Amino acid sequence: MTKEECFRKDQVIGVRMRWSRGFILNKAELYGPNPDAFGHSGWGGSFGFADSKAKLGVGYAMNQMDTNIFGDPRGVRLINAVYECVS
Repeated sequence: MTKEECFRKDQVIGVRMRWSRGFILNKAELYGPNPDAFGHSGWGGSFGFADSKAKLGVGYAMNQMDTNIFGDPRGVRLINAVYECVS
């Protein structure tokens, strides 16, 4: 799940992404500070990811969708708060 299979522009989302087999690999601290974290983000701001270095798994599903796929401010605040609690 953490071995990079490709790093290319995603044809649906339109941004360069690091992919393992079925998971997005962390880039630009999308899923916290560990570059080995991996997960998947969904339309509207939802996401799930794992960080084996921090021994952490996080899932987030909101009750009001937004137009963000990556970097939804609600998710960013949640991820930052989680890492503040475990560090």
